[in-house]
Amino acid sequence: MKKLIYGIIILFFNCLVYGQSNVCSTTLDTALIKVKYERLVVLDTLKPADRTRKDYITLQAGTKAAVFYSEERRLEDSIMCANKDYALETFRDNNRIERLSNLEKDVVVRRHDLNQTWVHQRFDLTNWIIYENLEKPVWSMTDETDCILGFQCYQAHTFFRGREWIAFFTTDIPIPEGPWKLYGLPGLILKAYDSKRHYIYEAKGIDTKSPGLVEYINNYDRLVIKDRVKGLQMRKKSMSKDIGEMIRAAYSIQLKDSPQKNEMVTKQYDFEETDYPHNKTK
Repeated sequence: MKKLIYGIIILFFNCLVYGQSNVCSTTLDTALIKVKYERLVVLDTLKPADRTRKDYITLQAGTKAAVFYSEERRLEDSIMCANKDYALETFRDNNRIERLSNLEKDVVVRRHDLNQTWVHQRFDLTNWIIYENLEKPVWSMTDETDCILGFQCYQAHTFFRGREWIAFFTTDIPIPEGPWKLYGLPGLILKAYDSKRHYIYEAKGIDTKSPGLVEYINNYDRLVIKDRVKGLQMRKKSMSKDIGEMIRAAYSIQLKDSPQKNEMVTKQYDFEETDYPHNKTK
């Protein structure tokens, strides 16, 4: 119940404070493909079967740009920022709030035309945008194959941002894209996972007939981070903070009970990228 209450408070102030900003919506490209991936994340590697989260993330990709995001989160954010009555109705519905709090907040935008990656994140009660140089993983092929969604797929390996990744791609769809920051193979990646299987992506649906537009949409003011490693350190450090205390300090709200620290802190959990000094958080 505490987790739900604090989720409501955070979502409410996220909408109230940042919802007054000018919404930025820009078409970056015409999509060649739209893919729905199922993502499974292990939140506690000591008890991988007990602490997992499953969600669905969408990839839309063209030749100049690609975006990887939660369609449901984008829709809900847009409606709540534009319609305060809808937001208040949402805050009164515990089931909807719990669902919203579990939707992926991160967005990855790949700008091939600018040789950049833009990442939206939220931590420390703040919305951030991280600018990175576009980094293509260096892949090595193997002889293993698989059949995914009826497509013949080939296996490839890479060591990328601190993890070993295994991917299966199909040359039947010669679009060099994939989930998250994984791309650059001679075909669409339909499945990818790290060697410890802490993060698993698998395509569940593909649309090439009406894939839509690759759009950059931002509903909130964002602070800029230009150092990716620094951003990872800041995010990791934020996980050990008392959310209730931060809410009290930021909004002068008196909460009856002090919440526990983010439950992920006490678990053996890390981000997809682990190539940062884990013990240096300042």
